[in-house]
Amino acid sequence: MTDMNSDNKTFQWVQLLSLSSIHFMIDIFAGLLAVIMPAVQKRFAISMAVGIALLSVMHLTCNFVQILIGHIRENKTSPLLLPIGLIFIGSICGIAALPAAPVSAWFSVPLILITAISIAIIHPEALRCVHTIDLIPPSLVSSVFLNSGYLGYASGGFIGAWLISWFGFKGLYLLAILPVLSFIAMYSARLKMAVENASEDNETNSYKVEQVNFGIVMAMGICATVAPTLLCAMIPQELSRLGFELTFGGVAVMCLTLGSVAGTFFWSYMAHKKSELFACSLALPTGVPFLIGYLMLIDHRAAVALLFITGFFSGSAYPLIVTLARYAKGFNLGRRMGLVVGGAWGTASIILLMTGSVAEKYGIMPVLWITPGFYLLCGLIAIYAKTSRKQL
Repeated sequence: MTDMNSDNKTFQWVQLLSLSSIHFMIDIFAGLLAVIMPAVQKRFAISMAVGIALLSVMHLTCNFVQILIGHIRENKTSPLLLPIGLIFIGSICGIAALPAAPVSAWFSVPLILITAISIAIIHPEALRCVHTIDLIPPSLVSSVFLNSGYLGYASGGFIGAWLISWFGFKGLYLLAILPVLSFIAMYSARLKMAVENASEDNETNSYKVEQVNFGIVMAMGICATVAPTLLCAMIPQELSRLGFELTFGGVAVMCLTLGSVAGTFFWSYMAHKKSELFACSLALPTGVPFLIGYLMLIDHRAAVALLFITGFFSGSAYPLIVTLARYAKGFNLGRRMGLVVGGAWGTASIILLMTGSVAEKYGIMPVLWITPGFYLLCGLIAIYAKTSRKQL
């Protein structure tokens, strides 16, 4: 029996790493547009407000379609939509074929929509495949899978900026290899999706995760996603305005993301030893002073190191929030996953869309200055949730 459990655990690691590699590659496309947007604005001769609107179309479509997918296929176990999404995910690279004229902004919308929908139908099904993994600690599973997406998102911006800097916009065509590699990873892992039963997770899983009302978890998820959404969209714009090269915007986003990745493994360990709420309530507020320091020193190249520290603390909580959502009270598993992923990031996208005209009129820095408040609010909600549980 021990040998069988060991073999099953090894295979689950294979599945987790395969899913994580897919997540990494598809999120390269998700992170591409934000960093290269200053170059897109220049090529198409469009304003920053229009550029932010295009970026918001990408984010809104991607995230709210995820909620629908989580609902309509909540009782299915076969991830049939994964290969469909992989076929069309590279459509955004077609902007390289559009003429350098303002009208191309309109023609780019269908390409953006197709890629966004492709990302949207992959994410919830891949996440439910992850939730069939029950021999590895849930906080570690969430960290490995979600951080691979973070790395892909950060790498997408940097890779896209690098390709454009060296080869022009046609360099984006080289990204076509990624869906092919994703197909290989998908079919090597024999994936199935989790379906929630009446006797769900906490009763059957040996790793006990505290149960919190899903409304509280969702509020945390929104706060934890608004801040990085605004940071990843607006920092490249501000750095471009300050005269830094396009690739440096990708470096800044990558520093924030790599910090989040490094921090998540540490805080996942803390969550395993203490609790997810304990880790969130400690990590989230701690990073705020470093973010404030970065915003004060944003015109200095070396200040990006502060973004790494911000990510290590404040940016590392979201995977723990997803773990809390997995075991939360309210709705079924598919809908909880759709909301905490698609709903939270989708709400962040709406806020991003609202800030586009604000940034155009009043400047980018006023928008960036509100981001520490979202991290701090998320930490306060975590403290409230933990305090409330102690009083029960």
